Amino acid sequence: MAEPALHRTPSSSRTVAPAAGSADPTATATAPPRPVLEAYGLSVHSRERTILRSIDLVVEPNRVLGIIGPSGVGKSTLLRCLNRMTDLIPGLRVTGEVLWHGRSIHDRGIDPDALRARVGMIFQQPVVFPGSILANIVFGARRVLGLGKRRWHETAERVLREVSLWDEVHDRLDQAANELSVGQQQRLCLARTLALDPEVVLMDEPTSALDPASTEAIEHLIQRLRQTRSVVLVTHDLDQARRVTDAVACLCLQDGAGQLVEQACCAEVFANPDCRAVAEDIADPNPSIHGPATHNQGARPS
Repeated sequence: MAEPALHRTPSSSRTVAPAAGSADPTATATAPPRPVLEAYGLSVHSRERTILRSIDLVVEPNRVLGIIGPSGVGKSTLLRCLNRMTDLIPGLRVTGEVLWHGRSIHDRGIDPDALRARVGMIFQQPVVFPGSILANIVFGARRVLGLGKRRWHETAERVLREVSLWDEVHDRLDQAANELSVGQQQRLCLARTLALDPEVVLMDEPTSALDPASTEAIEHLIQRLRQTRSVVLVTHDLDQARRVTDAVACLCLQDGAGQLVEQACCAEVFANPDCRAVAEDIADPNPSIHGPATHNQGARPS
């Protein structure tokens, strides 16, 4: 098998997911598409403890995969394993395998920056850089893709339209990015990621700090993104998982480490949950899998 190159792939060359309910009467049966990302026996160890143990995970093309579980189970750490952001965290040791189109992301020939361009990341709190809205959008594309200045405004308009922010900021691209609202900043961060044309977007509780209107906007964006990309979404909101995901991976703490209990379609997981923490909260009239209010979330990875 030819090894996939970690370079930018034009959006037009990607497979687009069909609209719900549509069918091609001329289509013939074909093998299912190969997963974009796969993890096998993935474990993460810190100096003090094992954070994740023996995770097997599959990220399919043009699908939204939700990752749910109690606080402290290692959900955010799992996301960071998928694009080698764990390399940047001192004291972590990762074992097992993560495959990108069948190739180990830890192969010597893999450029971590190129990998992170193809497997982008959106954090819980918006991370805007000093400088203008325009400078934020092209920051990564300039450095990783060599985007020339002549294409800055064209790229900015494309990605800002994709995240439904163009109409709000098109006449003030030179304004400081930190003057935007929190919801706008989160969409700006997503636009900056999309400027790198990723095939997968990792989202770590992207709506937890947002108001309901901004949350709804991000959820609509996630549903649009799945037409051309895969999304892996960590969420504490079970209702959100039901609304926007195609499949769910459930993590629970077992012997002090996060382990995958099951990965299946939403309906199957929520109808027959093996994960006790999720099952208890599904019975709650206001579904949520946040830990107790007194839990110190900074004490261990979420």
